[in-house]
Amino acid sequence: HSRRWFWPILEAKGRRISKRVVGQVGRFCKNSPIQGTQADMVKEAMIEIDKIGQGDLVNCVHDELIYAVDEDKAEEFMERVKNTMTEVANKYLSEGIFMTADAQIADVWMK
Repeated sequence: HSRRWFWPILEAKGRRISKRVVGQVGRFCKNSPIQGTQADMVKEAMIEIDKIGQGDLVNCVHDELIYAVDEDKAEEFMERVKNTMTEVANKYLSEGIFMTADAQIADVWMK
């Protein structure tokens, strides 16, 4: 139930709005529910992963979560993170649509 303000529309204040702006706002409207749902998935996954308690969140960029984990616990942590992210994501999807998560172990943060 988030709100998204479309400033080009609000700032028009009764003036005619160009077709370009109408098209832009239309694209924003179509994309907003997807972005909002994706953000909710990642936030909930972060909370659930924190409950695992083996890693420290280092960085979060869009849908990528980077954790620092002891080397001897990395494999188990990675599997638990993949399962947790998959479970959380699938709670938000329609029946018959499924999502899987991917996880990698690296010595350094990779692009």
